[in-house]
Amino acid sequence: MKQERISNIEQEKITEIIKRSNQFVVLSGPSGSGKTMVIKHLTQNYGFVEPPFLTTRELRPNEQAIGGINLDQKDFAKKEFGKKIFLPAHNYGNSYGYDLDIIFNIAVQGNNIVVEAPASNLIQDVSGFLPQSTIIGILPESRLELEQQLKQRGLNSDHDQQIRLQNYEIEKEKIIQASALINIAKVIPTHGIPQDTLSQIDRLMNLKGFKIKI
Repeated sequence: MKQERISNIEQEKITEIIKRSNQFVVLSGPSGSGKTMVIKHLTQNYGFVEPPFLTTRELRPNEQAIGGINLDQKDFAKKEFGKKIFLPAHNYGNSYGYDLDIIFNIAVQGNNIVVEAPASNLIQDVSGFLPQSTIIGILPESRLELEQQLKQRGLNSDHDQQIRLQNYEIEKEKIIQASALINIAKVIPTHGIPQDTLSQIDRLMNLKGFKIKI
């Protein structure tokens, strides 16, 4: 009975999030494509809230700064089984997601929220849980450009970089395939000129009715 009650409570939270899904922007793209830059732009200039990550890998400095939480695989699996993790994902041998309670609390306060989701989650999880969200696919034009970006940020080992580069075409193709079924706004980053990427984001935000903070 207790487990059944908990499940009902979690379902009520998910139902409320679905109702408020127009408050969400969802970013998807290969690792190193510029998602962190876009998130910073949305939080600083549009007042979006970036909820803390739950992950089994070591937290990056920007994730630590917003209260990200590192979990071992056992604890992550326990939370995921209990439906406590929103948009869970498993990539590159690690697990990722957001705390359902935190997402719910931010949403019911009326805040706009920016989250990340891998391409494999777009059709099923994102379209299901966030049907009215603005989904942005960030698609570097070439593997070489992505490689340069990964090297510049210096957060991944050489081995890890190679794995992410190998998955570049796969992730890019999944976003393109998903765009045939759901509405995905495509952004082509120019890492040599970050403002080009952000200008594309600004045009999209204006189209969707999100206003720059004054």
